[in-house]
Formats: sequence, structure tokens, C-alpha cells
Amino acid sequence: MRPSSRARRIAAVCASAGLAAGLTWLPAGPASATVQNDFWAAADGNASFTGAGAFDCNLTAGVDSPQSTHATFSSGTATESVDLDQTFTSTADPSDTTRIVGHYKGSLSVSKRHGDLAGFAMGGSGTATLTRALGNASQCHTTGFLSVQAQTQFTETKPGWLYVNRDTGASAETVFIVANPTTMQTVLFELYVGNASKATARGFLSPGTYLVPEWAVVMTVGDGGGMFKSAPGGRTVERTSLASKMTGTFYVAGSALGGTRGNARHYVRLPGSVSCAHRSAKLSWTSRAGQVATASFLVNGKKKAAVSNPRAGRSVLLRHLSRTADNKITARLSLKGGGHASASRAYVPCKG
Repeated sequence: MRPSSRARRIAAVCASAGLAAGLTWLPAGPASATVQNDFWAAADGNASFTGAGAFDCNLTAGVDSPQSTHATFSSGTATESVDLDQTFTSTADPSDTTRIVGHYKGSLSVSKRHGDLAGFAMGGSGTATLTRALGNASQCHTTGFLSVQAQTQFTETKPGWLYVNRDTGASAETVFIVANPTTMQTVLFELYVGNASKATARGFLSPGTYLVPEWAVVMTVGDGGGMFKSAPGGRTVERTSLASKMTGTFYVAGSALGGTRGNARHYVRLPGSVSCAHRSAKLSWTSRAGQVATASFLVNGKKKAAVSNPRAGRSVLLRHLSRTADNKITARLSLKGGGHASASRAYVPCKG
């Protein structure tokens, strides 16, 4: 898992031939198994000579590219771990040695809904120590990589949005690519390398089968290399302890991103999804509707309806919602006993 090979692999899986070839890894399974995962832990070290002359920094002790066993499953949770213990030695000076020792453990949890992918969580944590015999005088630019990785194929029978969240510490990498193997198009590309970070990315999926050819959570120790920036290396001993994770959820087009927020939810119910076919949302009054004097309803800040003296069981229909933008419905109530109440709920777009 040297960084140069990772960069080449990421480029390859984004190419048409790479996406088609990516399907060959899938394990044989029953026809009803619409989600398939291949999950493992891996580690590696990389060293390059920085001095003058045609010298190298070779692996002189330890296993090259150790990996755990592979867990193949449809849903549930799998856990894997890997150990790294490698020594690199300069061919210019046998006393110039660098040793990397580390351990990394992670898990992948996948949930399904009606056979389709519903959500996932991949996380890993570990520790690593890099020791240079010559400290700042070392001419070996050395980095250790420890990770959990996966490849996944899944289906979605309804259109919707796949949200992916990352939460990393320093010296981390996360990669998550979703591609359509039929059209050879990349639907979602999320690649991050750097310090502690939290972010969310999303991609729209039409009904069909999708491939995740590259998926990883990685920690590094040492000088960096390839697509990693050089760390402030050169110290005799460097230690890294890191935990990172990626989570994801599939939201059917028009569905709510979360629950209703605000105290007005006790008086009026905001729906679990909007109607993509009719570009509308139907709200209903609760048994406490008699306490409301007036109400106004907004979508993305624009007033769509107003009601006076509502009655329990009645409904409010909001029309002309956007198909291509997020919709945020807000209810603002004036109560008969004095005071006000408000509530809001957000919905994903109906189209990408």
C-alpha cells in the first residue's frame, strides 16, 4: 500500500476498464444477496534514499505488505487487524536503519433495507512508532501506513442520495469512491489526506447496481511520501496514535434528513418525506391543534400557506416544492394562550 501505488490504483479505478475489472473480486453468493462486502486490514512501509549517489533504502527485516484475512459478507459487522514490523537500511551506510512498528484494528458495519444498502460505518484506530538509528542524519525518507480497506457492490431500487461523513485525526487518509459499472461513471469521489477533519459529501444514485472499488481509512507515521505531505520528520523516534472513521446513509429521494426540530412538533406533524411526484408536502395537525391561533408555513424561507384556528386531524398541503434543491419546511405558530412555537425539518432533493 505504498502511496505511489495507491495513487495509481485510485486513478485506475476511475477509468472505464478499471471499473469493469473491479467487479471480478465479488464473492459468489445467493441471487438475493444485493450487498456484498470484502473487508481487510493492511499495512506497509516505504523508504527512499535522499542523499547523493545511486543508493537505496531497502527492506531488510519484516514482512512486505502484511494483510489480515478477508471478511466477505452482506450485512452485519466484521473486524480485522494487522501488525507492522519493518526495518529499512541504507545501502550507503549500514548503520542508517529505520524501524517501523505498529498495530491497527478496524471494523466495517453494513446495514440493509429491503435488500438494498441502507448505511455503513468503517473505522480504524492504531498506534505506530518509527525509530531512526541516526535521527536527523538519516538519509532514508521513511513512512509507515496502516489501514482498513474494503470493496463493495450494492443495489438501490429507489432513487436517492448517499451521504458520506468523514471524521479523521492528523496524519490520516480517507478514500471512498462510488461508481456505476454499467455507465462507467464515478458518482461520488471522496479523497482526503491531511490533518484532523470533519466533512460530508453526497452523491445522487438512480436505481441500479453500484460498485465501491476503493474504500479505505488510513493512518501514517514518519516522513510522508507520494501524495502525503512530508511530516516534520527527522526525529529519532516518532509515535502516532490515531482513530478515524467514515459513516454513510442512503436517503430515498424526498425523504427527511432527520427528525423534526422545535416545540411546534407537538401541534403539527411534519411528514417523513415530501411527494416527489406531486412536488408537495402534507402536514397534519395533532390533538393539541386547538391551542393554536394562527400558523404560517415556509419552504426554504418562502411562505407557502397560512392557517387560522386549525382543527385536530386536518392537514395542510404545501405545493410547488423544488425537485432539485433541498427543501426545509418551517412551521411558525402563534398560540391562543400567548406565546409562539416553531419547528422545522429538512428533506433531500428529489433529483440529482
